[in-house]
Amino acid sequence: MEGWGNWARGMAAGLGLWGMMNFSLSWAEAASNASLPPRLRVVETGERTAAPLELLGGEAERVRVYPPLERGEAGDGAWEEPLRQGRVRLNARPDRGGYYWMETSWETADAVTTVTTAHYFSQPGPAPTRMLARPKHRLELIPHPLPRERQRYRGGEPWPFQVRFDGQPLSGGTVRLHIEGLPVAEFVADASGLATVHPPARAPKAAGEAASGRGPGNGPGSKGEGKGEGRKGGGGGLGNHSRHGPSSPFVLEAIHEREGKRFVTT
Repeated sequence: MEGWGNWARGMAAGLGLWGMMNFSLSWAEAASNASLPPRLRVVETGERTAAPLELLGGEAERVRVYPPLERGEAGDGAWEEPLRQGRVRLNARPDRGGYYWMETSWETADAVTTVTTAHYFSQPGPAPTRMLARPKHRLELIPHPLPRERQRYRGGEPWPFQVRFDGQPLSGGTVRLHIEGLPVAEFVADASGLATVHPPARAPKAAGEAASGRGPGNGPGSKGEGKGEGRKGGGGGLGNHSRHGPSSPFVLEAIHEREGKRFVTT
């Protein structure tokens, strides 16, 4: 599961909003984050009912899409879209917006890798609660809960994620937090399968920040971006200031060994 982290400065003592799944990178910029685990990336285009999706760091033929579910709705409503050179343009259902869940996977003789993400389509739709509750694959890493529309995870605050295996909470499950420019942090799920992730309160320093005395993206040509979405501009660093602070990409990764195989879900 991939996200985009923002850190605010000033009165909030380093706290900012952590972005999740709403991106404004070009394909070329997205491909530059080669140090992170395999992930699905949604590129934010400003469209309300469509968004490009790209698989980075892996190879798969298709992606499965799960829409939010109405109360009492039978089945999971999911469908598959083919990936062409790792890319696909996703369209929300005409009658339904809200959070959609996307995933793809591949298997080798000794490992199963599943890559997931979520994206909010800005039109009316049901809450994602029922969609998230339904099992979708063997090892799952589920936000508990997803951030509200246009909100982000805050650095320096605890955020719970549930680890499930075969639909059941996985006690002792391992969750790793990958952030560009920082060491990998590891967290362990409790008896209910909840792993509480603690993002750092401050963004990693960009190259040249200490020498210039500027934070990432504060140089000439940088732009603040409304709605809390990090947008890369002319100031350098990991990303320019939105109104919530500088940005840095991150990936969450769940790992579990079972039946002689290594299961990895991001």
